Formats: sequence, C-alpha cells, structure tokens
Amino acid sequence: MKIGNIELGEKPLFLFGITMQNHGGYTYEGADFEYSITLDGYENEYRDAQQYLSLIHETDKAIEYLINYFEKEDREVLVVFFGDHQPSLNEAFLTEISDVDYDTAEERLRRYTVPFFIWGNYDIQEKNVGMIGLNYLMNEVYQTAEMTMSPYQQFLSKVREVIPYMNRYAYYSLEKQAFTYWSKAEGKEKEMLEKMAGTMDLSARAYHKILKVARTIADLEDS
Repeated sequence: MKIGNIELGEKPLFLFGITMQNHGGYTYEGADFEYSITLDGYENEYRDAQQYLSLIHETDKAIEYLINYFEKEDREVLVVFFGDHQPSLNEAFLTEISDVDYDTAEERLRRYTVPFFIWGNYDIQEKNVGMIGLNYLMNEVYQTAEMTMSPYQQFLSKVREVIPYMNRYAYYSLEKQAFTYWSKAEGKEKEMLEKMAGTMDLSARAYHKILKVARTIADLEDS
C-alpha cells in the first residue's frame, strides 16, 4: 500500500497526522488567497470568519480525496478524524451566530465541542457515541478495530461510565446534568477524578494546580 510516493509495506501501520491549516490566525491578506466562502447579511464583514470557512471548504475536499483513495485499497483501513477545539474567531461573530456570550462553564466548554468521525473501508458498526472526551477516543478506535484494550484503557472505560467528558478545567456531571469545574466535584465523581489523577501519575502539586485554576475560573464566574 502506498500513500502518495511512500511505500508502506505489508506490516500494520499506525499513522498520526496533524494539520495546522485551519488553526489560525485568519488574517492573511495575500492576493493569492481565494475566498470561496463569503458571508452576507451580517452586521460586519468578519473577514477572519470568511477566511476560516474558505479553508474548511478546502479541508472538506481533502477529506473527500482521502476517503476516495482508501475506498479502493484492498487492506483494511480505519480513518479517525478529529479536532481539539473550535476556531478563535471574532467574538462578535461568535455571539451573532450563536446568541451566546460564553460566560458560563457550559458556554465556554462549547468551544471545545467538535465533531469527529471514524471511517473504515470495510464493514464497521455505525453508531452515534454522543458526548465523549478526547481522552476516551482511543478506546472507541480500539473497539471499532476489535483490538484488545490495555488495563489503562479498561480503567478509562470505567471512568467514562461516571464522567463522560473532561478537560483540564471542567467535566460533565451526570449527577448534576451540567458542566462542572473540577473544584466543585462531589461524591463518586470527585473520587473518580482523584483516581484518574492517580492513574495518570499526576503529582499532588500538579493535581492541586489544576484545581486551583478551575477554582479561580469558577470564582470569576460566580463574581
């Protein structure tokens, strides 16, 4: 199997590719840039948003090319496509399209809510996994590929049953049915977060630093 001019051989291959094409900033003013997407009917021109959407349009075409390429491959191929946060665009534009000021924990965490997909050139189970943290995505890939999970991954599956989503500031509380800062965790959820920190071998200093940051943000929100 080949990708471009690279011969991959017959052994299984894990390839992790990162693109910074759409990461920003979106302020390029060169005459060679083509705005394939334009915005009409908004209060401002929002050139950064138009540039970002034009770049996303190019990414869409690249994904289509990639999928079409691997559809013809005889060997089994899984493609996992994801991002880690939404783009940093003009605050006025984000507010205008969403009517959200991003003041609360839930609103802020929306900026880290992004779609992803797992695609195979062979029959795999089609499902919607709902809310999932990036730290759990590895388990979804292993399950889709029918690979044996390590003890750590098995532990992550148990954590996910209690805490379906987390990042460095907050997590989604099934008990409260809301996004909650780490510093406000209680009961079984707090216990599981502490186990998670222990399994990740976070030092006490690092763990309490995370709590301090989360508490500071929570305090700012309450003020």
